[in-house]
Parts: sequence; structure tokens; C-alpha cells
Amino acid sequence: MHGDPTGLPFPDASFDRVVCLDILDRIRDDDFALAELARVVRPGGLLVLRVPQAGPTAGLDAQNLFRYSQSFAGRGAHPRNCGEHGWRRHYRRCDVRQLVAPHFRIRRLVGRGLALAEPVNLAMLLLCGVHLDGLAQRLQPLASALTCLDERLPAGGWGFRMLVVAERR
Repeated sequence: MHGDPTGLPFPDASFDRVVCLDILDRIRDDDFALAELARVVRPGGLLVLRVPQAGPTAGLDAQNLFRYSQSFAGRGAHPRNCGEHGWRRHYRRCDVRQLVAPHFRIRRLVGRGLALAEPVNLAMLLLCGVHLDGLAQRLQPLASALTCLDERLPAGGWGFRMLVVAERR
């Protein structure tokens, strides 16, 4: 099932597990979104959360680099993946701990990946903009394969993404 994390259409304590991948960084009020996610997870249930991690690889974020290039050039459509505030946020570990603490107890928090796909993603955005054309469609399998490989690489504080598994209090 899918739902808007700022207003999930489910009753309280509906799920044993909720997976929220690459969403919080695009939402203006992530505190409210976490409270809403907590509302639908039963006590003792799990939240699996993935967010971009602040750290050495954060500067390789293709969406943000593309957005910077648009701001510098003064033209172009904003990437749809940058969400409500126009940029993709990257979270520090302490920010994630503070964000989930009112509702969840963190079981696992790990950095994953080294942003291997980001140069390909940036090339696709620069060459094609936010609309996929033939060239971008040919590059997409490479970007997807690199992302899959990247997600398997444990990277600690160097990780491009942070994976959090947390238990509902």
C-alpha cells in the first residue's frame, strides 16, 4: 500500500511494519510526517526509513547539483524529486536520532552506498533535463544497476544514504 506520509489514510496502529524510502528529505514538515508514520505503526512494530545522509558524499547528489546549475543559469524546470522545498535534504545521524526519538527506538542505523550512480544521474539531468528522452532511457539501466550495487556497500559515516530500522515505542 502507498500513502502520503503527511496524511496517511489508515487507522491508528494498522501496520506491523512501514517502509518509508527517500521521502522525508522531500517533505517540508518531517516532524509531522514521522508522527503520522508512528500513528499507523502498532506499538512494537517497525519503521524502515531511508534518507540521504549528510557527509562526504552528500555533495555528489545529482538532484541538488542539477538544481544548483538551474539557479546559476536562471532557467529550467525543477527536478520533481526535490520535493516541496526545492532541494533534497541530507540528514546527520544526530538529526535522525532526534527526529525518530519521540516515537521510535532505533534498532539499527547504518550508512549505505558511495553515490556511485550520482554522476550518471547528473549526466542524465544535464543532458535531458527533468523529462526522460531516448538518451536518458538508455542510461537509466546503468544508473539503476549502479544504485543497486551502491545500496549493498556498507559505508558508515561515508554513506550517501542512511538506513534506519526503528521500533515503535
